[in-house]
Amino acid sequence: LALAKLANTDSAYLVLIHGGPRASIDCLRLYDHNVQVTYACFTVIRGLLQNPSTMMKFRKQKRFRIIPATVMDGVNRHSSVLDIKVEAAHSLWAYAGVGGPDAQDLIISVEFLPVIKSGLEEARGVDSGGGQVRKFVGCLLALAKGNLSI
Repeated sequence: LALAKLANTDSAYLVLIHGGPRASIDCLRLYDHNVQVTYACFTVIRGLLQNPSTMMKFRKQKRFRIIPATVMDGVNRHSSVLDIKVEAAHSLWAYAGVGGPDAQDLIISVEFLPVIKSGLEEARGVDSGGGQVRKFVGCLLALAKGNLSI
């Protein structure tokens, strides 16, 4: 949980160079039944993808290509928890923004669109401020841009 807090601050570069992506992906595999660890790992990934000092270095790593599959595994394990779906959509929104059309295709290939659909249905009934709905819609729009030639 502390790694997630660091990844979302100015210390994100330290998290990246000291193995933050590997730690978060390995924790998703090792502690697969812990909801808090899953949420924290998604937050680490999102923090590294949103920080301008880390996003391109993270994109060059080999682990960058397995993020959608890893996130989808975490969502499948905790499919009843709305916060996990929201954080997964927020993480993949950042992933699609950094990765471009290839990342969009990877997200679509792991079949994340049904998760967005079910998450939107749940969030519309629960979310009063609109923050959760915004994250789902943002992820959906990130997947829609750039795939069509005009």
